[in-house]
Amino acid sequence: MTASILYLPYMERPLSTSNEIFDPAKRLDRLQQLRASLNLPGLSIEPNEEDHATFPSIGIEIEMTWDQALEDLRERWLGSPDRPEHYPKHSPVYQEMSQLHRANDARLRPILEMISRTIPRVGFDAYWEFSFQPTRHTTVLDAEVQTLYDANILVPDVAYATHMTIAGIPNARDAFAIACLLEQAGGSTPGRIERAIVSKKGAWAQKGTGGVRKRYANELVGDDTVAYEFRTLLCTSPEQMSALHRIGQDAAWMSIHDPARWKAIRADIEHELKAHNLPLEAWGTPKIQPEIWRTYSAQLLGSAALAN
Repeated sequence: MTASILYLPYMERPLSTSNEIFDPAKRLDRLQQLRASLNLPGLSIEPNEEDHATFPSIGIEIEMTWDQALEDLRERWLGSPDRPEHYPKHSPVYQEMSQLHRANDARLRPILEMISRTIPRVGFDAYWEFSFQPTRHTTVLDAEVQTLYDANILVPDVAYATHMTIAGIPNARDAFAIACLLEQAGGSTPGRIERAIVSKKGAWAQKGTGGVRKRYANELVGDDTVAYEFRTLLCTSPEQMSALHRIGQDAAWMSIHDPARWKAIRADIEHELKAHNLPLEAWGTPKIQPEIWRTYSAQLLGSAALAN
């Protein structure tokens, strides 16, 4: 069952200034207050004392559809080929779905609204979209994601569409290589990649090029002037996301601060792409060049490039 609200120990505004957002102690303190409100034990975690001044900032968004979010509808509808709109509104199937939807939504939405003061909501394309604000300390993101799982808002082995934005990456070539690292390190699946081929709305491909979207200063928090958003990812567990946070940030750090090592890793990635007859320039959208994306999706077998 989803965690219940015990009390509301804080009613002040959400963290909003750059100083607040990038202060790991303040972020974790706010998270501990949220966990108390959700009747969850506190986390024994402290910000890493290592100097993070040179670390690129990283933030994520996790989208949750109604059939992922609403507990009593998950077993019947999640992954089902038939959808409620396939049934007349007066049919028993549709009526049962509507009743369960209303009851589950009434129970869950107040909890989500409270969580939004710590992990803001963005957009309305999905049932709920969590926007984890940027940080240079991946332990902060890890703790925030863990809290959603501890509260049974997110559940293991359900694949939630995820975007990751990392600042400071020097150029699009580096960004596409990092996208490959993330996808091949368990961050995506063939189904996630190929969904954009058949999706009416374009799925992750509706913005950006090749699943990567460049972000500019006016779209970012703090002093960062450029970032790249990786749109093809999935969240399946706290451990999986923790690994992706580190892979993404480590690769971005190398591309900025250790270019010689990074270029060797990037060359390995590009060599693998060429070995599968995949072009190195930005690919067209999956609807325009589906054969490229299907070829690539078949290669999501795990990458050892970063470890080497």
